[in-house]
Amino acid sequence: MDLGRSRAPALTLLAFAALAAPASAASVSVEGRALRVTAAAGEANALTISGSTVTDTGAPLTAGPGCAPAPGGATCLPTTGAFVDAGDGDDLVDVRNGSIDTVWCGRGFDSVSAEVGDFLDLGCERVDYGAPGAVGRLAWRTRGGSWVEVPGQTWARVDRRNLPDVLYLVRRYHVQIWEGFGTVGHEPFGEHPLGLAVDILPGPGGTWDDVLRLARWAEPRQNHPRGPFRWVGWNGDFNHGHPSVCKPRLGCAPHLHLSWAHSPAAPRHIARRVRVFETPQ
Repeated sequence: MDLGRSRAPALTLLAFAALAAPASAASVSVEGRALRVTAAAGEANALTISGSTVTDTGAPLTAGPGCAPAPGGATCLPTTGAFVDAGDGDDLVDVRNGSIDTVWCGRGFDSVSAEVGDFLDLGCERVDYGAPGAVGRLAWRTRGGSWVEVPGQTWARVDRRNLPDVLYLVRRYHVQIWEGFGTVGHEPFGEHPLGLAVDILPGPGGTWDDVLRLARWAEPRQNHPRGPFRWVGWNGDFNHGHPSVCKPRLGCAPHLHLSWAHSPAAPRHIARRVRVFETPQ
């Protein structure tokens, strides 16, 4: 059997298909149970993903497997979430659709409208998570303690009772939760082994200036933290602080640490009570 000759028609069809495809067009397809949108090089996209519908008012959009052309974009089979690769242009991406989506912004200046549970590239220069809400009165929470993942930052876990506080901070200050529950490298009788502490870095759409604003809000004066925080690790505290103050060569890891007040608890156990600030759900 002549394998080279038998493959020639298929290769010819692929070549014609490539020539027929629109130049510089983003593509949308369904892969498994995920919607995948990939921008072409040099495009300035204005993508909106709403359910199974994808539109792009900034550049052409080509429907691939699992999708069909529709006015301004494509309609696709139902999926559980989307992966968006916005490429190298200055892009607008809107993934406020109730799904857990992933957005890779890449190069260019990119603005993303997302939900706090979405996974976003740190290269997204501007991020809108919606209104963060307001901080309410302080309260003690007793029931419902367990360790849960932080939406959109699932490498970090915290106590379920202070999760609303953490999500407020993510929305308000655009921060990344570097670590929550943990034992290695942390004070054994501190709050990390209880899931009641977080180490914070700038997140998507955020900067160190945002972390600085959060640090000043959480601790208006050194060693006088605002409730519900028990301790704040920042400038002036060993192994914490702003990069301009905290020099890695001196053994200092730049980050902000926040610990929540709680009732006494042994490491790796759930505290009976946790102090939180009330936030809108």
